[in-house]
Amino acid sequence: MGRAVLVREANERAHAHRPHLEWALRQPGLRAGPISFRAAAQALNARGIESPTGPRWRGQALQRMARRLGLDHPLGYFSEIEVNARVQALWRAGPQYTPVQVVAHFNGPHRVCVKRVERVLRRLRQTAAERCALYARARWPVDRWTATRSRIAQILDPHPHYSGRQVLTALGTRHPVRLKWVWEIMSQYHAARRAVTPAMRRRGRRFYPCWRARR
Repeated sequence: MGRAVLVREANERAHAHRPHLEWALRQPGLRAGPISFRAAAQALNARGIESPTGPRWRGQALQRMARRLGLDHPLGYFSEIEVNARVQALWRAGPQYTPVQVVAHFNGPHRVCVKRVERVLRRLRQTAAERCALYARARWPVDRWTATRSRIAQILDPHPHYSGRQVLTALGTRHPVRLKWVWEIMSQYHAARRAVTPAMRRRGRRFYPCWRARR
C-alpha cells in the first residue's frame, strides 16, 4: 500500500509538470538535432522552473519523469549498444579503417567521440587476433591490419602452396594491400608454422619464394 501511494504521488507530480517537460523536450539540441535530457533540464533551470524533487532539474530525473508520462524522446547521444553495432558494421566493411575514418563514416543525428570508437575497434581487433591460432606465435601486432593478417592465415592454412598473387586475389577488394606487404606476412606465417619439411625446402623457389628470400 505504501508503494502504491508513492507511485500515485509521483504520477501526480509528473502530470503537473507535463507542460514544462513537453516545452523543454521541444527545444533544439546540438546541430539542430534532438535535445538531450541534460540540456532540457538546463533549459528548465534557466527559466527558473523548480523541480518537484529538488531545487534544480537533473537530466536523469527529467528522463524518469518523461518515461513515467510516456513521452517518447530519443537520447541526445548514441547509446553504447548502438555505437558497438555501427562500429562493427563499418569494421566489417573496411577492417583497415582508423578511428578517425570510422567517425567520418558515422552517420546519425549525434556526434560520437573518437575515443569511444577506438575502444570498440580495439576490442574487435583483439577478438580477431584471438580467433587466429597463429597470431600470437607470429608476434603480429594488434592494429588496423589485424583482420587482414588473420585472413591471410585463414587462406594459407588450407592452401600453404599459394603464391603472393594468389593470396592477394583471395583477399579481394575488402582488404586493399600491396603485394610486397602480403609477401612479408606470408614469410612471417611460414616461419611461425615451423612445419617446413625438406621436400618443401627443395620446392621452395617455386612455392615459397617470399619465405626463402626473406630471413
